[in-house]
Amino acid sequence: VAGATLRCPRCPAWMEQAARALLEAANRLGLEPWDEAEGRGLLRSVLMRGGRDGERLLCLVTSAAPSEGVLEQLAAAVKAVPVTTAVLNVNAGRTNAILGEKSRTLFGRGFITASISGLRFRVRPETFLQINPVMTPKLYELALDLAQLRPGDTALDLYCGVGSLTLLAARRAASVAGVEISAASIEEAKRNAQENGVSNAAFFCGAAEAVLPQLAAQGIRPRVVIADPPRKGLEASVPAQIAALGPETIIYIACGPKALVRDCLAFARLGYRLEAVQPVDLFPETLHIETVCAL
Repeated sequence: VAGATLRCPRCPAWMEQAARALLEAANRLGLEPWDEAEGRGLLRSVLMRGGRDGERLLCLVTSAAPSEGVLEQLAAAVKAVPVTTAVLNVNAGRTNAILGEKSRTLFGRGFITASISGLRFRVRPETFLQINPVMTPKLYELALDLAQLRPGDTALDLYCGVGSLTLLAARRAASVAGVEISAASIEEAKRNAQENGVSNAAFFCGAAEAVLPQLAAQGIRPRVVIADPPRKGLEASVPAQIAALGPETIIYIACGPKALVRDCLAFARLGYRLEAVQPVDLFPETLHIETVCAL
């Protein structure tokens, strides 16, 4: 890897500099990269993200916790770039999942702050937020415009991450519930609601297919449901569970076209009609596209 090409035209220059600094330090220290087939090696992944006012976060993922001396040298290498905060995540599993369950902050605050349509959101390495800071507000505003939320509405936001779309929807509706399987994201979503002064949003931690029956049992009947699932799309039971709540409108944000087609067909069989489809290019000059649909 000593002569590896690190330049990615979609990434800011500081990310290349941080990756190169980390690579040079790792080579100097004799650290081995992770071999997924053999299940050995130390260095698994590097995640980087930029925030407001020059914030720069780097998360190093390793298969085991390096010694304190090694960590000090790796941290010093990226701090000189400069990176403003660095986090170590340990993933010891024989899995292709990127992150493990244990993290520690090496220096800085351990998070960055993103700004979307006038609201501020804390983002940690293990929490989800769309990565394109220019197009994400356009994506969310498009989804909310298609939702046509009214001041008296109740809305439901599935796969809500750190609550970005939930809190933006709460500015247009009477109340919004956000559902997310990641406990870390729900923790940040609640914090983000408090710090943005949003009092009409509630958050539920769990898989959508597990939480939706609970919401139905509580008598929650949203007029609008927003779903922004991962690339695999909705679990097989979720379209019927959403339909059982009786929403007039479903806004589906898809990052995988196959799942989009499959899930829209499922909603069609449940009596919904696809009325609008709008692609949004969050990943310029790549094959990937986000798509917002109104049913």
